[in-house]
Amino acid sequence: MAREKKPRGSDAKLARLLAMRNQPATPETTPELRRYLADASSLIVAEAARIIKDHAVPEQIGDLVAAFHRLMINPEESDKQCRAKIEIVDALNRLEYAEPDVFLRGLIHRQDPRFGESGQDAAGALRAFCAFGLARIGHPGVVLLLTELLLDSDDTTRAGAARALGFSGSLAAVPLLRYKVRTGDRLTDVIGECFASLLTLSFEESLPFVAHYLRGQASALQATAVFAMAETRRPEAFAFLSDYWSVAPADLRESLLVALAMFRLPAANDFLISLIAGKDESARAALSALAIHRNNPKITASIAIAVEANGEESVREWFRKKFPAEPEEKEKNRGRNSIQVE
Repeated sequence: MAREKKPRGSDAKLARLLAMRNQPATPETTPELRRYLADASSLIVAEAARIIKDHAVPEQIGDLVAAFHRLMINPEESDKQCRAKIEIVDALNRLEYAEPDVFLRGLIHRQDPRFGESGQDAAGALRAFCAFGLARIGHPGVVLLLTELLLDSDDTTRAGAARALGFSGSLAAVPLLRYKVRTGDRLTDVIGECFASLLTLSFEESLPFVAHYLRGQASALQATAVFAMAETRRPEAFAFLSDYWSVAPADLRESLLVALAMFRLPAANDFLISLIAGKDESARAALSALAIHRNNPKITASIAIAVEANGEESVREWFRKKFPAEPEEKEKNRGRNSIQVE
């Protein structure tokens, strides 16, 4: 019988890291992870950083910082896709690293496009993670630094900069974000991050500004505004969106119902349930949106009453699909049916 070959080299290290990922961190794993962070393979380094991040091992912050600076010496060769540096910065953010050195260095780093995926700058996501890091620690002048990133050629970087501005807590970012919305972006997600950050920084002042875009002509931008408002879960935002329902274009209505369900407010649930009971043409879409409450017996019971009030068999079938009965309930129903037969 031929012996099974044991993995060697990088394969063996990856196999060991995979095993470590599924085990709790211990003092014995610290030196082992330190060796992996110093490995010549960026794939090994990235996996080690991911484990440190997921296991939340603050004792290895210094090792992460050292690995980052080492990978920046000849970045196009040592970490061609920037994956290790991105994982390291993500880990440092998760571990609440409070020094700006890594973030400032990564914020301005660009990596030769010939090594990036689809010919793009491989460091775009790195700059986005570093932007978040600087905002998180409240670095002086962070708004000015992130202003530059809002003009970055990389889509991920611009979106990350907009998100980080919201996390900065600085009201100085509000006019900058508004200006970015007004001038537009080729990627709708960037404007969505601007909307979200505006609502985070100055909700009352920014809500009418974001709501204004519900009345625009671009459906993608309308949907972006809808979900940015829904993510706040604030009653004031729900009032805007429920009023908008009557004039919302047909191609946006399904997204709007999903957004309304995201509020998880009693008023939002009642609004959606009323669409079902009132035989609205969007009754099935409302049921789909409310499916996030399928494990809430009280809300499910109210929805079931609305379904019966609707009376349409297609709506009943959709309800049974989206709100499948629990095994116990199925057994009870089966028992009732057998009694009726007898």
